[in-house]
Amino acid sequence: MATGEPDKTVKLWMKRIQAAKKSQEEWESQYEVARCRQYWAGIQREDVKDDSGDRKAQINLLAPMLRARIPSLYFYYPFARVVASPAKSDTPSETVDEKAQLIQDTANALLRDPRAGLKEQTLLSVKEAHWAFGCVEVGYSADFADNPALKDVAPPLKEDDKTEGVEPYKKIIRDEWFWTRRIPPRQIIVSSPECTIVSELDWLGYWEYQHVEDVKKAPAYSNKMDLKGSGDSDKREDDVDTSAQDVKLYKIWDQRTKCRYVFAEGHDKPLLKEDYERTPLFFLRFELEPDKFRPIPPIYNLLSIQDEYNDSREFLRMQRKTRVPRYTVQEGGVLPEEMQKFEANEPNVWIKRNNNTAGDVISPVLQPALSESALQSLTLSRQEFDQLSGVGAEARQQASSGTATQAAIMNQRQTVQDSFDRYIVAEWLGEIIREMVLLAIDKMTLPRWIQLNSDQYSPEFMMDAMK
Repeated sequence: MATGEPDKTVKLWMKRIQAAKKSQEEWESQYEVARCRQYWAGIQREDVKDDSGDRKAQINLLAPMLRARIPSLYFYYPFARVVASPAKSDTPSETVDEKAQLIQDTANALLRDPRAGLKEQTLLSVKEAHWAFGCVEVGYSADFADNPALKDVAPPLKEDDKTEGVEPYKKIIRDEWFWTRRIPPRQIIVSSPECTIVSELDWLGYWEYQHVEDVKKAPAYSNKMDLKGSGDSDKREDDVDTSAQDVKLYKIWDQRTKCRYVFAEGHDKPLLKEDYERTPLFFLRFELEPDKFRPIPPIYNLLSIQDEYNDSREFLRMQRKTRVPRYTVQEGGVLPEEMQKFEANEPNVWIKRNNNTAGDVISPVLQPALSESALQSLTLSRQEFDQLSGVGAEARQQASSGTATQAAIMNQRQTVQDSFDRYIVAEWLGEIIREMVLLAIDKMTLPRWIQLNSDQYSPEFMMDAMK
């Protein structure tokens, strides 16, 4: 770990980070990311009430669309399947299948560990990918304890100066686990100019807020003696609850030099600089844009149709509200107490009229007929929403076609689109699980492997452990 890093390196990285933030702000403004999320949450009108105080009509089509899509994209519980490559699976005298089965069982045991949180974190990212994109970080943690046998180990004997004694482990691993964490898309920063392929980016990372005392206690960080809080320095993240005792950290993975950095806002020295092998960030993006890292949010193309549907529905509501029976009454033709019978709004009401009146004493006021264009606009906007969203009536358990042939064609097209999106999600989940397996191969201890893949209460436990 490097210490005493020159200040110019930190200044250079801060300039890169500011450029990345500017590119992110342009993307959020162009595709109205905040508005996309609000529309999904049902916040679709600035003025939710009309002049009389009644709530305006609003039918949220986006939330049911997501609820219909997610079950077809995300399995109830992910299951990892490991198979050998064709070049090795048919090699004579090889035990590739047994090794693949061992890795597969280990992977499924790790992802089902409650401490991993894979289902919760990835499911939230799948939902978030509809108005922005999803990101999940994979990591490994262990609980270290002092070696109780260290005090009983005698110093090694040295016969000469060339003899080296074996130093016992000062720490032992008491428990170890793997974890996944969702990173909000607003916190992701990448190098500028951007690139669609993640591996071709110069660098990538994210920012987060942490307590200053927690950062100072972390043994992996250095140059932290004069670290101060900077939680309220960035006014752009209004939805992040920070205080003066929080510090904003930037965690950067430089893919060109394979070096990982951790910087603090307002701090002139890096807190961490170390080499790494693999980037632990995995992104879920549905609609990729050439030469751009951040995608086009799927909900963005549905905003105007959602507004059109709400406006059409509001027009029908106003028509129903304002189209009430109105009449003109000849003066002196009907007694006031007789007119009160009409105000009761009861059926089969009859009233008395004066004898000296001729013609219609009470005449209805003609009102404009309800145009069919409002209903047509409502139906058309719903059809356009179904076409753009890719979730037709069949997915909502409704029949929208008149013939069986049309229904079969529409069902086939929807199946093809769902299969493509499902493959994107499955590949993303596979990358996350693969990283967990590689971390297990690199860092997990042998007793943990045995514990995951053998039954300690079985009479054949020793044989399985040896195997």
